Amino acid sequence: MSHHSSERIPWVDASKGICILLVVMFHANLHITPILGSGGVFDTVARYSAPFRMPDFFLICGLFLSRRITAPLSVYLDRKVVHFAYFYWLWILITCATIAPGLGYGFGPFLNSLATSLIYPQGWLWFIYCLPICFLIARVAEPLPRALTWLIAAGAHVFNVPGEPLIAVYLSHYFVFFYTGFVAAPALFELARRAADRKLLACAGLATWAFVNGWIVFEQPGSFPGLSLLLGLAGGCAITVIASLLSTMPVGAALSWLGSRSIVVYLGFFIPLRFAEQALLSVGLTSADLVILIAIVVAIAVPLALHKLVLRTGAGKWLFERPSWARMPAQGGTQRASA
Repeated sequence: MSHHSSERIPWVDASKGICILLVVMFHANLHITPILGSGGVFDTVARYSAPFRMPDFFLICGLFLSRRITAPLSVYLDRKVVHFAYFYWLWILITCATIAPGLGYGFGPFLNSLATSLIYPQGWLWFIYCLPICFLIARVAEPLPRALTWLIAAGAHVFNVPGEPLIAVYLSHYFVFFYTGFVAAPALFELARRAADRKLLACAGLATWAFVNGWIVFEQPGSFPGLSLLLGLAGGCAITVIASLLSTMPVGAALSWLGSRSIVVYLGFFIPLRFAEQALLSVGLTSADLVILIAIVVAIAVPLALHKLVLRTGAGKWLFERPSWARMPAQGGTQRASA
């Protein structure tokens, strides 16, 4: 859904807001903690959220697939495949062109990054690379019983896929969550409604989940087949409940606002994040938590400010809106980045 949709659902946007915060925090922590050699609060949160951070993002992206799954094929391909391919390649090009010279890389690594992006999803944009393939698989599998498709997807997750090609690994791990969002959407919406109506029971359930998730992550690092699937699904349900409870509060309104612009942040956070990290480290800051916190704020604020400037001036709309030339024939118009 576009962030300009008139059909915004607060808890869905709040869920996206939580997820995008966790994603930006993860990438900031990933670069800073090894350099400074200390794991602070953000490192703990990143480890705690690992079982459900990206599974929940995929779950949310599948929530509204029922609205499009039976659309004419040309419309479906345009909005669910070409759409994401445009933003993937656009931001790969922008990132390679910006970060390579800015961090002292040469023209050779720049070209190599572009070439490898054809086959290997690059950096944080692997999510945008995977989404259109998830939409394609869901469409191709639609003639099958949905329960069978889900079982196959769950089996692929549990038994994994060999390490090459990398996209197969991502799909085997995350498609089941995307498809769960699709087939279990009514149940998730009902869960959100009941959580809002029965807050005390919802909080008790969250406390139980929080303890179990933390115990498994920090005290029981070993795994058994299917554990990551269970943790991902449980985490997705937990974020649904949390978002439902927060959506009527001021903090929930802020999360919903951020979540309605999550794709803007997702596309644009990495470049300012890397430059903020370099700048903060160059001035001698040694507190990992402080560096990560400032980097997160910068990484989120910059793409949001850029997006606001684009909307105000009309210049650079192609950064966040797909122009007519990037649409399939007979589709026409423009379409904003959405997930």
